[in-house]
Order: sequence, then structure tokens, then C-alpha cells
Amino acid sequence: FRMHLDRNSPGDLGSLCNGLLAQRFSLKLGSMISLLKVMNYDPAVFAGLYDAMLTHLPQANHSELNDLILAMPKVVKQRYAVPGYVPIAFQIGHILQVMGRWEPALEMYQLCQQEDPPFAELWYNLGLCYLALQNHQEAESAFQQAIQLNPELLLAQGWLYRIQNNLVSLDTEPLTPTSL
Repeated sequence: FRMHLDRNSPGDLGSLCNGLLAQRFSLKLGSMISLLKVMNYDPAVFAGLYDAMLTHLPQANHSELNDLILAMPKVVKQRYAVPGYVPIAFQIGHILQVMGRWEPALEMYQLCQQEDPPFAELWYNLGLCYLALQNHQEAESAFQQAIQLNPELLLAQGWLYRIQNNLVSLDTEPLTPTSL
């Protein structure tokens, strides 16, 4: 397969990729990860698959989730290769967060925080990660930042209220991706 790809022009591979991206919701997560590998972990391909990956995560098997986790660092290393602005670190963080991998998600959000202009969803997701890691002080600060950037972000207001009124009990009710 690799030799066949090498004999064709990059445009052929690009056409194949574009055709698959158009049908991304019908692909299995394993096929999406294979496409990422064939395209050398291209961040633009990852960005194109992002919404479909999120949709397929709940049905993914252990092997697919592991392959996706292993692909993330390879994609993030190339994030500057994407023409235009695509928040690759945020998208990777979001996928890791949905998988319940709070610490790696937090690292991606912190990277995004350093590189991108602030936006409410970033601060909200940072707050959720801090909350899941039982760092209530950082979570409270992050939710306040999210609300400052978008006062209509009701989810952040709800979590901030719960923290400030000691209604968060993660010892008895751990934060899970499904509780978000």
C-alpha cells in the first residue's frame, strides 16, 4: 500500500483524504485514526475529523482509544502547519477531556492558553479539568474567567455557584465526562 501511495502524486492522496473527510461521520474511529497516520498526523486532517471523532468516542473500543491517545502528541507537534487559525491544542484537549483523561487535557488547554487569545470555552473546559482533579480554587478562577469573557455562559455560572456554595462534593460524586 505504501509503495502504491509513493508512486502517486500528493494530489492523489489529498483527493482521497478530501473524499473521506466528506464522509467522516460514516467512518469508524479506527478508520479515522488510520487516515491520520497515512496523512502523517496532519493537523488539518485532524481538524477535519474532530467533530466526527467526538461523535464516535462513546462507541470506541479500548484499542481505538489507545491509538487515538498515541496519535495526539504527533498531531500537536505539527499544529503550526495548519493554514489559518485552527485551535488544534483546544480540540485535542477537548477530545482528551471527553475521554476522561483530565491531566493530559489540562496540559493541552494550558498550551492553548499560552498560544491563543483567550476565549470562554477554553476557560470553562480548564475549570472542568481542575474540578475533576479536585483543585477547586483553580476551577473557581477558571469559571470566573469564562464568565468574564462570556457572561451568558450558564454552565460556567452553574459550576461557579456550586463551588462558591460548597455544593461540589467530588469525593462522593466524581466528575465524569458524562456528568458535564
